Amino acid sequence: MKERKFFLKSLPFFFFFFLILVHYGYASARRIISLTPSVTEMLFTIGAGNQVAAVTTADDYPPVVKMLPKIGGVQVSYEKILALKPDLVVGEKSLVGNQLERLKQLGIHTLALNTKTLWDIPASLEILGEKTGHFKKAETAASNFLKALNQIKKKFDHPPFPRVFVELGDHPLLTTGRTSFLSEAIQIAGGKNIGDFLPKGFEMISEEEVVAKNPQVIILADGETAHEIAERPGWSKVSAVLNKKIYSINPDLVMRPDTRILISILKMSSWFHPISQASISRAPIRSR
Repeated sequence: MKERKFFLKSLPFFFFFFLILVHYGYASARRIISLTPSVTEMLFTIGAGNQVAAVTTADDYPPVVKMLPKIGGVQVSYEKILALKPDLVVGEKSLVGNQLERLKQLGIHTLALNTKTLWDIPASLEILGEKTGHFKKAETAASNFLKALNQIKKKFDHPPFPRVFVELGDHPLLTTGRTSFLSEAIQIAGGKNIGDFLPKGFEMISEEEVVAKNPQVIILADGETAHEIAERPGWSKVSAVLNKKIYSINPDLVMRPDTRILISILKMSSWFHPISQASISRAPIRSR
């Protein structure tokens, strides 16, 4: 009877001890496989880089991930993943949802993030922080990201809003529609995405449609050059071509929903509003 009473009295203590273990990360994932480059970047941002055991062939940032084991590209190798014995496989639901579901059926613990907008990035950082035992650093990164985003948005949330065309591919011609985080980034930087009439996130657009929309700024994320753009039939009369407002950008900075997209937003704001840009403080942007 005494032993039973002692056990019952001890239960609150053990429960409290368990909560402490979880809070400080002792029950967190230690061997993580990332199926999405943006997720990999976020894991390193919150200090969980040492827990990443493998990534895909598309992962290239930070540079150290190039040395990690690869589990495939667009289609991952389930055999390689199982052989690595991860305690968590994580990726973006919109990109690898089916693969995560298959791994779940194979008995692997999975996490599907749903980072659809720029405003979802802080939540994704904090979810990863909880799962990896780095919640404090994740919380700080999330807070810094939101501060920087709101600072830039406030600075350029007034006209003029130059018409912007972002080229993500040229065979076929691809751009961003109104529901993508990239269209949000253009708006926050003080521009107007000419692809906003397209309902999906990333869609095809015809050359005739681009010419008709007459963008004042063209951003190339597909390796094309300003000379090649000007040589296209009808494009020589486009405002951005006439005024030499054509810029190139690393596609990773506009195609991955993670904290580095702030770099692309700052670049775009300098292209849209070169005079106003100089007064923006960069301090809150450093989240790593």
